[in-house]
Amino acid sequence: MKAIHILLRNNGIKALVILLSISLKAQASPYTIPKLYEEVARKHQVPASLLLAISYQESVLKLQSGKVTPWPWTINHRGKPYRFKSLTDAAQACEKLHQAKDYMFDVGLGQVNWRWHRQRFGADCYQAFIPTVNINKSAEILKEERQRSKSWLEAAGRYHHPSNKTFANRYRKGVYRHWVSIQKQLQAQQVQTK
Repeated sequence: MKAIHILLRNNGIKALVILLSISLKAQASPYTIPKLYEEVARKHQVPASLLLAISYQESVLKLQSGKVTPWPWTINHRGKPYRFKSLTDAAQACEKLHQAKDYMFDVGLGQVNWRWHRQRFGADCYQAFIPTVNINKSAEILKEERQRSKSWLEAAGRYHHPSNKTFANRYRKGVYRHWVSIQKQLQAQQVQTK
């Protein structure tokens, strides 16, 4: 697969910032929880901050401004991330892999594994990259894994790899770092508003 890298130059950065603000309802703080995550977390009874931490672990893109943000049109194919300019571009790449019966890739903000979870999207690549749909499916998986786990962090590890404890533990540690940072940021914001 040919990598399609996002080139953010001149007006491209403005369009990207507007696009992210619309699609994710992002706010200025690096760890402000977007409304989408709050709504989905409430619906599925999962911690919004953990859902966001998973997105930071899975699909983060560093912008030229230095800001990092989860990127909705990300595919991780056999360990290599590809970030696309649009939902359509990402869906087309997904379709090519799917048609080639190469299901070893993850999709969207939550990097939902296509091999094991494509049925959650009706095997529809376009649906898999719609942020609301992808985050809902991510929350479903996280909730299911929590029912098989002793803690939310264990569930996060199982979200990534339910059958391999070594991979799950390594992943869980990365999510934990993001989750702690998010919690600290949220606590600081609460102190500032009092």
